[in-house]
Amino acid sequence: MAVSVWITIVYAAITAMLGVHMMVANSFIAAIAAIAACTLCFVGAADFVGSFRARHAINYTAKNLAATGVLATILIASGIILTIASGLSLDLFGVAVGGVYWALCGVVAATAATREEHGIALDRFFAG
Repeated sequence: MAVSVWITIVYAAITAMLGVHMMVANSFIAAIAAIAACTLCFVGAADFVGSFRARHAINYTAKNLAATGVLATILIASGIILTIASGLSLDLFGVAVGGVYWALCGVVAATAATREEHGIALDRFFAG
C-alpha cells in the first residue's frame, strides 16, 4: 500500500481509539463531537489539497480554487471550534496533546495523503 493510505489509516485509527476512550471515560456526546471535529478538519484539507493538485487536469480557475478554499476553511474552522467545545485531549506515548493540535494533525495528514488522482476522482464524482 502507498504511504498516503497508511497516513490516513493511522490518523483514523488513533482518532477512533481516542473516541472510544472518551465514550468509556467521559461522555458519548463529547466523543462523537470529537470524532466529527477531526473528520471535518481532515475532509476540509483533503478537499482543498485534492482540488489544488488536480487543478490543471480538471481545468479549475482561480475562482474555483478560491471557492474550494473558502469551503475548506469553513470545515476546518468548524472542526477546531467543535474540538474546543468537546474538550478533546489525548495522551499520546506519554505526551499530552491538545485537541486543537490533534485536529490540525488531521489537516497535515490530509495534506500529506491527498494526491492529484483523488482530486480528479472527487471532481468526477460531483460532475455525475
